[in-house]
Amino acid sequence: MFAGQNFILACLLVYLTAIFIGSIASFTSFWVALEGSFGPWGVPTILVVVLCAAISGDLIWYTMGRTLRATRLGEWIRHRIPGHEKLESHIDHRGSRWILASKFVYGSFPIIFTVGWTRMPFPRFFRNSLLAILLWLPVVFSVSYALYASLAPLTAAVTTVRDFELLFLMGLLLFLAAQYGLVRLFGRVFKGNGDGKN
Repeated sequence: MFAGQNFILACLLVYLTAIFIGSIASFTSFWVALEGSFGPWGVPTILVVVLCAAISGDLIWYTMGRTLRATRLGEWIRHRIPGHEKLESHIDHRGSRWILASKFVYGSFPIIFTVGWTRMPFPRFFRNSLLAILLWLPVVFSVSYALYASLAPLTAAVTTVRDFELLFLMGLLLFLAAQYGLVRLFGRVFKGNGDGKN
């Protein structure tokens, strides 16, 4: 397997995909680590890699949004977004909720980018981001572990499942199904709080 042949390159790949893809890459990386492809220290190593990727990913998207706003391109975009004042006010009042929600949705970087764009103060952003990551990481790992443990006898019986690509695809499909349920749950929570009215 690729991870066993070049551990450092595999960890770098996990790190980069977790930054750009987010929860799906994290989930499938945990799945592959639980399968044993990263060796005996694979699970703790992947936990640390995913944690670092989540923190640095949020910092990258926040900084990009904050920096871009002060440029000519940023001003051009700002004048073409209808109701940007309302969006900025909404993020200012409910930014911590959106940062937490961004961890549980696919393609979360536009949310963090918008938080940076609205110039949320960095200490507030970083505190909320770190708290959201520390809440999100155990959830994603637990879901990955529960699904892996429940399907391990099935995967052990099928020898072709040993391929990294097939495991990744299985993890991806299971994660999308689990995430669909989480998105619906968050939609109901936010709708119940009246956030959908603003």
